[in-house]
Amino acid sequence: MRLEGRAERVATKLPQAERLGGPVAGRAVANLEGPSRRARTPPRMGAVRKLALRIALVLIVAEVVWLIAANLALRTDLVERFVNRDPEKLLVKWDGGTSWYPVRIDVEGLAVLLRTSGVRIGIQAEDVGASLRLLPLLRGRAAFDRIRVEGLDVAIRRLPETAGEPDAPTPDAEAPEPDGEAPEPTKVAGAKPPSPLSGFRIDLEDVVVRGVEKISFDDMVVRGGEPVLETSLSVEIDGELQLRDADFDWTGAGITVGERNLADAIAVGFRGRTAPIDPRRDRGRALLGRIEAFVDVEGHVESLRPLALLLPDIAWIEELDGRGDVAVHVGFQEGMLTPGSTVAVDASGLALGFLGFRADGAGSVEAEVKETAGTTTARVEVAFSEFQLARQGEATVLARGEGLRLETRSEDLSQVEALGSYSAELEIPQSEVPDVSVFADRLPEGLGVEVHGGRASLSGHLAVDGGDEEAKGHVTLRGEGLRGRFRNMDFQIELAAETRVSGRDLDAYQVDLRGTEVRLFDGIFSSGETDVEEGWWMTVAVPEGHGSLRPPMSVEAEVELGMRDTRALVAVFAEVKRWIRHFAGILTVRDVAGTASVSLADEHLSVRGLSLVGDKLDVMAELELEKAESAGIFHAEFGVVSAGAERIGDETEFKLLNSRDWYEGRRAERWQGAGRQEALATPE
Repeated sequence: MRLEGRAERVATKLPQAERLGGPVAGRAVANLEGPSRRARTPPRMGAVRKLALRIALVLIVAEVVWLIAANLALRTDLVERFVNRDPEKLLVKWDGGTSWYPVRIDVEGLAVLLRTSGVRIGIQAEDVGASLRLLPLLRGRAAFDRIRVEGLDVAIRRLPETAGEPDAPTPDAEAPEPDGEAPEPTKVAGAKPPSPLSGFRIDLEDVVVRGVEKISFDDMVVRGGEPVLETSLSVEIDGELQLRDADFDWTGAGITVGERNLADAIAVGFRGRTAPIDPRRDRGRALLGRIEAFVDVEGHVESLRPLALLLPDIAWIEELDGRGDVAVHVGFQEGMLTPGSTVAVDASGLALGFLGFRADGAGSVEAEVKETAGTTTARVEVAFSEFQLARQGEATVLARGEGLRLETRSEDLSQVEALGSYSAELEIPQSEVPDVSVFADRLPEGLGVEVHGGRASLSGHLAVDGGDEEAKGHVTLRGEGLRGRFRNMDFQIELAAETRVSGRDLDAYQVDLRGTEVRLFDGIFSSGETDVEEGWWMTVAVPEGHGSLRPPMSVEAEVELGMRDTRALVAVFAEVKRWIRHFAGILTVRDVAGTASVSLADEHLSVRGLSLVGDKLDVMAELELEKAESAGIFHAEFGVVSAGAERIGDETEFKLLNSRDWYEGRRAERWQGAGRQEALATPE
């Protein structure tokens, strides 16, 4: 009861104490409120408030100091002088800049010139915002993130290799330069001291570029369109370049190479990364080995040459060019094409170089990488809807037609090195030979063959199996109503040639000709004095032989001959009118067979060991024909009668007495002792 009464008395005094408002009353009130109020406002709360106020004050002071120092530095040359300690390696300039809070920097009119290993990179941008990370500076590198770029212009140029300094910079008017040209290197006698910036690394994280003026690499320039680039990269002064993560799409881009327009409005996409790249070492296909990415290209291009880098390096395909619509979707990983990669080209102008020949026309290119039952295979097909065929470097058209096709397959997906094992098939359908005079173009002028008219066709097939690695095939040549002149005789004749081709070095233009057959038939020879009866024929078979398709074409072969009669051979050794008038009855023999060794190279024809056997007739001969000159020796035995002849230039010497001994002597002297050049020389 006493406690309840005391509480009532205290309660009646509280309002009075509060009105007094004195310190004593305040303490009394606090004490009367009890321990619950003291728990809500602990004594250390005041210390926390004081600490917070101090931190806020420090931040405010730091912000003020940063605003003053950073903006002063950006508006003067203080930072430029510190950064540009070696302007040959790194040169940075800007028109103006601001920083409203620590580590965040915005600059206008930025221009950077830096050098990696063997490459100079020039960068200009209208506006750049970036956050500077301070901790990496303590480790000797600069790191920026959350970079936003507007109005970018980049020029990358490989530096020439020079003695003493393989990547010395050279002035370049096309590359964007800060305030003009880069300064000339300081020339100091003796060894050049190492640069304080060599090995200095710059890391750029979360870079977003919107609005690109142009990007150029050597003489290739990409500009226009709507580019969106997002990337993270690292650049090392005098060192390597690496894209750690890149994602960009560029639609409507125009591409030029030198003065040649490559594309007007093309879409290019790149998603992936690269290993560290040394620009001096990693070029062309070697660069593909450093990329792990997926590449998309769609649009019309005026040149297909860059496309060759996206296809397997197959020795048979020496050149791929032209213009057309392309759709490329390829992936690279560790220098290999990835499954799902496809290339499709619809070419209104298509050029294919293969095995020393070149096909031009219209057609398509298709490539794909498929994975089936655990096996990944790459296939490339070049198909012509219409084409014309010529030797590389020559204007003469050998054939014209439709349907030429080259297809290759390989399980080797390397993009870095030439494929060591692959299957390939080349199909040349029956095609028209527009100029039949090409039949005589590869023969020496001294043989005296001219082709003036007629019709001809060409077809062929060649294939190589990746397991066998030996190419096998044939080339078929047919001529109808071929008209021309053999020495001073006119002729008309039919031709059928089946050339068997095989070999393991076709990419080196070496072919095996065993099994080749040539037939001349239904021939008619006539001169001003004598008409030769119709139906002349000749066959040539090659049991052993090889040749080179590399210009100038060459052939070495052992041949087996068959002839209706010997008139054509006799015509090589004498003035035809005189010979036919005096010796036609003796030396013109029907149904002749024989053998010889033939060498044809650079418009020079050599026939060694020619031996012909007919009815009571044995003929031996050696021939050398080169350009407008000819030389040869000839011996014929008809029963007990024998005769020899030697032709040098336009002169012919006949021998009737002891002709066999004379022939053997002259043969040994001219072909084995004196050599071909003396044989071609006219005696005094």
